[in-house]
Amino acid sequence: MIGLFFLALIAIDESVPNEPFCYPGKYEREIITFDPENSPIFEKIYDELRKKLSFAQSEEEILLNTIDFVQWVVFDLTLCTNPQVVKMIAEDGRKEIPLDAFLERKQGVCRHIALCVTLLLHRLIEEEVLHGTVYLIRENLSWGRHAWTLFLSEERAWHLDAYQGVLEDGKSRAGFSRLCQKYGKDVMQRQSTRWKDDN
Repeated sequence: MIGLFFLALIAIDESVPNEPFCYPGKYEREIITFDPENSPIFEKIYDELRKKLSFAQSEEEILLNTIDFVQWVVFDLTLCTNPQVVKMIAEDGRKEIPLDAFLERKQGVCRHIALCVTLLLHRLIEEEVLHGTVYLIRENLSWGRHAWTLFLSEERAWHLDAYQGVLEDGKSRAGFSRLCQKYGKDVMQRQSTRWKDDN
């Protein structure tokens, strides 16, 4: 029955579907599912974030507050190491694990944290707190596979990486340079085609 449920899910590519979906990974243990209509824990997290954002004025402040919230409230970064998450997945035993299971334990690695940030920004866009488009970025970097979030607004190309505490505007020369140092020039040149095409 679970296998049939999984096969019916849309695989998240880059943008967030408005129905149950899965985030497939290279390995079976990386498969994460999420049902936006049936996640009380995500709703609670989103409501807490909205309260935190009540004083945020600018787009940049909203994004900074979102990163801070995900890093220090939603997840416990002391529990967010690969060995700890692999152990949690093994103990859980399911092949496809709902994002809620990671949120309940405040545990995850880059893919769980990036997915959470992407979903939160998606909701903020739906409620017109932010204006733009959000994407889940998955790349093979020189040091391994990594996931983070891209938020494209009219003026900016914000890269949000709550796992590493990064918020940079890829459209600014300084921001693009710092992103190249962090993720690699080839990766960022490839990503920059997205926001050039978006305009």
